[in-house]
Amino acid sequence: MSVQPDTLPGVPDNGGPPVYNTGVQQQPVHHQPMPYQPQQYGGPPVIGHQPSTNTTVIINQQVPMRPALRPWSSGLFSCFEDGMICALAFFCPECFACHLASQAGESCCLPCCVPGWLVSLRAHIRGRHQIEGSIMNDCCTVGCCYQCAMCQLARELKNAKSNGQY
Repeated sequence: MSVQPDTLPGVPDNGGPPVYNTGVQQQPVHHQPMPYQPQQYGGPPVIGHQPSTNTTVIINQQVPMRPALRPWSSGLFSCFEDGMICALAFFCPECFACHLASQAGESCCLPCCVPGWLVSLRAHIRGRHQIEGSIMNDCCTVGCCYQCAMCQLARELKNAKSNGQY
């Protein structure tokens, strides 16, 4: 015996999926509403809604202020402000580089062991003394005029020492 799709009596065909008649008659279920029975409660009276209160929390955070940046104390091409620095940088740059690293508080081997040492040292000194500029600016300065960049850095360190910053 196969079950064929059939419509149930009293149920119109609405174009939906077929309804299968299994031959078992089902009695309709009638739901009767249950009468409301309040429960006995011996505690404090129940409030239908809670009174609302608004609490405002204000948090003040201190944002660290960066100190204002200043320019270099001397220009890049102000080499003749200190003749001794100028002479050492142009006639014996390797020895002067080791001396400059030592003056900055780094190892005198820095120029020999670290490629790009002067860019790194300029960036370090700029950060320590709040001098304006960027690493890209340092790269261009060192790439275009290596000895002038060393002279400028040496004058900056000399001025910092005379002002008691080192």
